[in-house]
This record gives sequence, structure tokens and C-alpha cells, in this order.
Amino acid sequence: MVDMQKRHWGEWEKVESHILMAGELGMTAGADGLRQHQRRIRGHAGRPEGTGKYAGGRLRERAQLLARPLPDWTADIERFRSNQEKIRAAGLLGVLYLPWCFHAVATGMGLEHLCYELYDDPDFVRECCRWVEERNREAIRRIVSVVRPDWCCSTAIARTRPG
Repeated sequence: MVDMQKRHWGEWEKVESHILMAGELGMTAGADGLRQHQRRIRGHAGRPEGTGKYAGGRLRERAQLLARPLPDWTADIERFRSNQEKIRAAGLLGVLYLPWCFHAVATGMGLEHLCYELYDDPDFVRECCRWVEERNREAIRRIVSVVRPDWCCSTAIARTRPG
């Protein structure tokens, strides 16, 4: 998806690209942004050429989760608020995506390692999923309550804007 968007509508990171894509494809919503709090544990450096996003990953132990403090969401809040204004000005609904458990954990530890951990230490996998969802809930408390996107989604969390 990212490569297709870059080819046809420009940089993935820019909301204007999402607005162009939504317009050309007849979509009713545009992405405000993506909040990825697991980014630093993913680590795709050294991933073999031609492998997918679920190859590699650095997450191997509980201490890595415990060592990660909550991010400072100040810059995200301002960026998402600005994006929301641009999306609404284009006549679209704004969507804020939060990482869902499987994707965050599978990219964090790599799919092969995740499969081993499901057998060897399923409690660790459950703990990783809880970690992602706890941070999603905190992002909702801190970001979504301020930015007020029209829609916020993750696999375990979805809500519409009240009233």
C-alpha cells in the first residue's frame, strides 16, 4: 500500500497524499495519521532483500517492553490536529489509526520468532499484545480526546466521535 501510494499520490507521511488518494478512489475518509509506539523495537535493518515486513524484528524479552517509556505525544497531537483540519477542509472524514496487536507484535519480533514464542512462551506473546493495547488506550486518552478524529481504529479498539 505504501509503495502504491508513493507512486501515484506522493509521500506516505504527508496528509495531502492521503487526501489525493481518497479523492481519486472515491473514498469518504482520509488518514489523519498513524501512531506507532513500537517503531523502535521493530528493527528491519539487516532484513534479507525481498522479505516482507514481518521478517526480522528485535523484540525478544519482557525487559524490552518494560524499558520503553510512554512517548511524548505533543508533536503527534499538533500534527494530527493540523491533518484533521486539512482532511475536513477537503470534505472527508478523518481517521486515526492505532497499531493492532498482531501487526505490532509480529513486526516487533518477526513472524518466525512470534511463531516459536506462541509455542514456547505464549504468556510473553499475550503480554506483548496487552502492552500494545494498553498504549493504544493511553493514546486514545491523550491524543484522540484532544484531536477528535471522526474515526479511530485498531483491531481491539474502535469508536466514533460522539454527538
